[in-house]
Amino acid sequence: MNYLGDWDTVWPNRHRLRKYGSHAGLEKDVIKHLFDIYAAINKDASTDPAVKTSTSNRYKRMEDGDQDALCNWRMWREMSVREYEKEWERLNVKFDMCSGESEVGKESLDVALGNLESMSLMSEWDDVKLVKLEKWRLDKAVVHGTLVYLTRDIGCTITRYETYKFDKMKHVIFSQQDLHVSQFFVVLELPLGVLAHADHLQALTRNEHEENGGGVFGQDH
Repeated sequence: MNYLGDWDTVWPNRHRLRKYGSHAGLEKDVIKHLFDIYAAINKDASTDPAVKTSTSNRYKRMEDGDQDALCNWRMWREMSVREYEKEWERLNVKFDMCSGESEVGKESLDVALGNLESMSLMSEWDDVKLVKLEKWRLDKAVVHGTLVYLTRDIGCTITRYETYKFDKMKHVIFSQQDLHVSQFFVVLELPLGVLAHADHLQALTRNEHEENGGGVFGQDH
């Protein structure tokens, strides 16, 4: 199964495409050009709070289903996936299933958030809900508001289990996601965690293997 990171704050809108890139660049090499745009937006956001606010607001509109905000995102995603498919074919790589963060449904997100709220670990700040993980020496994680990566991954895990009833699921993730993955697995392992109701999964939600080297961060559960 290939799970694409296709839901982010910095997918460019028309204005950002004009500022950071071009349609010619997209046609020449869509993956590299979108990456360059992504890097440029992140660089500006690191020094200009207005850019960060703008990207967060647009992401919130995407989360809320705003069709104008989603229009360009759909185009960039389709162009990217077409290029990925060419690379997969060149490498003779085949996936039984290819999905992405964007395909996690609202129902799964609501279930994930409901489970988190039942743990009495929630706090709220400036209309954003956080799950408190300091006990595990981890930063608080946003679970409801503008950025909900953790909630989305938990919702996806619920959907996967309900669909496949897996015995083991392995995540292979780029090493820059160490903190996020640590938060994700801690939440899954909590006594009232989202998968703890399935007794035969309790052992599987513990980390059996952890590798943080090279370009991947792998964990089994």
